[in-house]
Amino acid sequence: MMKKKIVVLGSLNTDFVADVSRLPVEGESMLANGFGIVPGGKGANQAIGAAKLGREVVILGKTGNDYDSNVVYDTFKKEHVLTHGLRRDSRSLTGKAYLHVLKDAESTITILPGANLHLLPEDILSREHLFKGCGYCLISTEIPEETVIQALKTAKKH
Repeated sequence: MMKKKIVVLGSLNTDFVADVSRLPVEGESMLANGFGIVPGGKGANQAIGAAKLGREVVILGKTGNDYDSNVVYDTFKKEHVLTHGLRRDSRSLTGKAYLHVLKDAESTITILPGANLHLLPEDILSREHLFKGCGYCLISTEIPEETVIQALKTAKKH
């Protein structure tokens, strides 16, 4: 069976990850055991995961026009995710997520959506050609609801 292309829509973030032994309480400052900055967001994670399975993957989303957007684009290139559906939004920052991760992998997350909130139904319609020949469409809901609905309609059409 021919492997069909996968279209992915969802959030694109820079994740700031602090490894902690416990979560801080209100008003407390505490030391982290480790720290990392990595590309993230549910859309980015799904796209990279699908590409690692050897599938042709195209991502639809928005980043800011900032340093973090360069990291997102570079990561997708390295992971063989097609970026024809990405756009930079000069009005906002690339999304950010701030994570406190415990040893057992439980975490708390604070999200600054940034450009993810500027992915609009019109963006889906203007990139409808990317859905042609698509076998699957993965959508996460950290983008505007009306954009999710338009993406579902467009995916069903193709």
